[in-house]
Amino acid sequence: MMNNCNFKVGVYIRLSKEDLFKEKNKESESIKNQRKLIYRYLKEHNLSSIKEYVDDGYSGTNFNRPAFNQLLHDIKNNKINMVITKDLSRLGRDYIKTGYYVENYFPTNKIRYVSILDGIDTYYDTGNNDIAPFKALFNDMVSKDTSKKIKSILKTKKEQGLFLGSRAPYGYVKDPNNKNKLIIDQDKANIVKQIFSLSFHGKSNKEIAIKLNNQNILSPTNQKWTASSIYNILNNKEYTGCLVSNVWTNVSYKNKTRIKRNQQEWVVINNTQEKIISEELFEIIQSRKRKKGHHIIRNKLLLEGLVYCLECGSLLGVSYSNKRKQYIMTCNTYRNNSSNCTSHYINYQKLEEFVLNRINNFLSFIINNQLLKQRNINNNQDIQKIEKKLKYLYEDRLNEIIDVETYLLKREELQQELKKLNQLSTNNVYDNIYITRELLFSLINKITISRNKQIKIIYNFSKL
Repeated sequence: MMNNCNFKVGVYIRLSKEDLFKEKNKESESIKNQRKLIYRYLKEHNLSSIKEYVDDGYSGTNFNRPAFNQLLHDIKNNKINMVITKDLSRLGRDYIKTGYYVENYFPTNKIRYVSILDGIDTYYDTGNNDIAPFKALFNDMVSKDTSKKIKSILKTKKEQGLFLGSRAPYGYVKDPNNKNKLIIDQDKANIVKQIFSLSFHGKSNKEIAIKLNNQNILSPTNQKWTASSIYNILNNKEYTGCLVSNVWTNVSYKNKTRIKRNQQEWVVINNTQEKIISEELFEIIQSRKRKKGHHIIRNKLLLEGLVYCLECGSLLGVSYSNKRKQYIMTCNTYRNNSSNCTSHYINYQKLEEFVLNRINNFLSFIINNQLLKQRNINNNQDIQKIEKKLKYLYEDRLNEIIDVETYLLKREELQQELKKLNQLSTNNVYDNIYITRELLFSLINKITISRNKQIKIIYNFSKL
């Protein structure tokens, strides 16, 4: 049996901005206090810390953290065989990934995991270890609730007309006396006016970009102007003196990939700063652009934004083939210039079926494993109760407290209950799980497609 002297300990400490959201958590969750608690535990249990891993300012819903990745690297290289955290939420707040590490990754790699405040120690078979998945689920819910509260506070500030961006729109600067207010940067504002004027007089975005580049005027990114950067200027309603927010959101509180909201969800507060162009001119430019072509508005497909070309790294775009009556995906680099890559053409429906099948199998295994474990505990308790009842029933018959007919009837009822409980212990809980884009983006980093249509799913954590 291994004693504590044989353990090479990795101390993992994490603090995120969300942890500081509630003032009462500020002190207890601090790096200093986590370290103090853990090192006291090490001393009491005669353990020596080999290495300390600290992630300061990283969310628990994202496992792509520098120190945590280093910890996994050291596990792989046999530098540590024990991991200690203050509590389970320090390891992570995503219940699926946290459960994966505690229930799968650590045991597979023979790693002892200790969560001090939760009383979890995988070296010993205790009841606290069995409830670890439910603690992880609770931490996940807390993280989601905190995320909602932060968003609510930010939304209130936006509705008050406060500018919350890290960088002012081109043509404006932040007021040095009030960082939440915009004032005009006159030189750049004149360039914005020039762009709108040229567009009004019929110049294309590309022609405007060429003209500005010939004048040696730099774009907002201090590079040359492109048709795309001109398009962004012409689409910015804030030049009419308003603030536009709530335009973008994250896929979920776990996944920071940004997606654009429907325009109806945008928050527009008028007269928050001085206008650079009139609302009438802005609307004229917008109406002209709308007449240039008709675009089909559709919801994003489940895998859209996740699929990449293995060879060039470009996203695979989605288009509908009228000839084949189906959605297809092709490499965006190939679309723009066929000489730079190959099409990587793939049937979208078949790809989605393949990915969903893989994800469903994994999630069903994880959920069934946890719920069956808990259900078996409950079933065993019920089975013991029924077996006791059968024993007492038999004794009542021997003592002639009940007649034969009543005994046989009651015995049959109890045996049927026993049979049902035994069947429940082996039945699956979930066979199929409804998968959303939010869930997919929380699990999958990206999907790559090779020239010969080989599919590889790269997850947001080390192994699946």
